[in-house]
Amino acid sequence: MTWLELHPVQWFEELDSTNRHLLGLAERGEGESGAVVAARRQTAGRGRLSRQWQSGAGENLTFSVFLDLPIEAEHSMTLPLVVGLAVCESLDEFGIAAEVKWPNDVLVEGRKLCGILCERPPGGRGVVVGVGLNVNMTSSAAMGIDRPATSMRIETGREFETEAVLARVLARLQSRLGQWALEGFEAVRADWLARAAWIGRDLVVSEGQSNRLGGKFVDIGPRGELILLNPAGERISVLAGDASLREK
Repeated sequence: MTWLELHPVQWFEELDSTNRHLLGLAERGEGESGAVVAARRQTAGRGRLSRQWQSGAGENLTFSVFLDLPIEAEHSMTLPLVVGLAVCESLDEFGIAAEVKWPNDVLVEGRKLCGILCERPPGGRGVVVGVGLNVNMTSSAAMGIDRPATSMRIETGREFETEAVLARVLARLQSRLGQWALEGFEAVRADWLARAAWIGRDLVVSEGQSNRLGGKFVDIGPRGELILLNPAGERISVLAGDASLREK
């Protein structure tokens, strides 16, 4: 197998974090590129900005993939965008119209359905891609989250087998990763923009605790950077941050 080929899924009844599991293997030199691990119950999952992401048995889908990427680090910055696009495309097959939110989320009408976290092993090669997809979360559980959230169950009114959902997601992910690795982000950029949440709207992007940038979301750059048009008509490139709609 090459690093582009995803292995059969290794399921665990419970893990603290699928990302942490693969990061540990990679750090010890035991990680195989293309390895996929999934947990039926995750107790200490993590999102960006140290946010917590937990999942009860059969409730949601939590999985991670290890990729021993033979590419420059700058190119890997677009990886979460590609993963988000693949998740959106797999959701089409379930009748759910989703959008990608820069830099690493999937939304349905502004409500978060999926989060993506890419991490590099300390002192090791490669990258671990973690995906948390709300599958069977109920409306009452979604109301207990501090940000607007939804699930496949909420959107369709029916429950899903997480194994079947994962199979669809991995099929799209395999295809998009191959395209991205061979042709670069430019090959998927137009498809990403076609599904981009909040394109053409005024955003605020927080970088750390104090620095905040604002402008109209007009494009995505070759490195995955968010392109904003500020009130002075200047284009601003933002490589990292937390984006939200500007309040009226």
